[in-house]
Amino acid sequence: MKVRQSLRETENQKTTKVKLKKGVIRKLRKNKIEFQKRGFKRRAKPKVTIRGDKAEPRAFWDREKMSSRDPSSFLDSDGKVLLRPTTKKTATGLMGLESYYRDYIKNFSLIVLPLTNLTKKNIPNKIP
Repeated sequence: MKVRQSLRETENQKTTKVKLKKGVIRKLRKNKIEFQKRGFKRRAKPKVTIRGDKAEPRAFWDREKMSSRDPSSFLDSDGKVLLRPTTKKTATGLMGLESYYRDYIKNFSLIVLPLTNLTKKNIPNKIP
């Protein structure tokens, strides 16, 4: 409230115009322009330079080189699936883990549909 009131008071006050000499105005404009030019030069400099003959695509551009979770980490030593949900909470957590593969699997939403049905309102908390 106090901040708003002080802002209103400053807006209501009449600002007095200060007369500056032409030389002072020119110096201010030159300084401002030089400051802007320096800023643009800093932004324009490339942070990393890559030569064309040595350039390689980044990992997230090349789908074959992308990092992914090892499928064997989902399996037990007997070959059974470790991540079998027992409650609604674990089902939503599993859906969060699996959503990483959404971009790589066609019709992912249809595959995960049984899990989403388990998290609905009228389903019991413990999953058989």
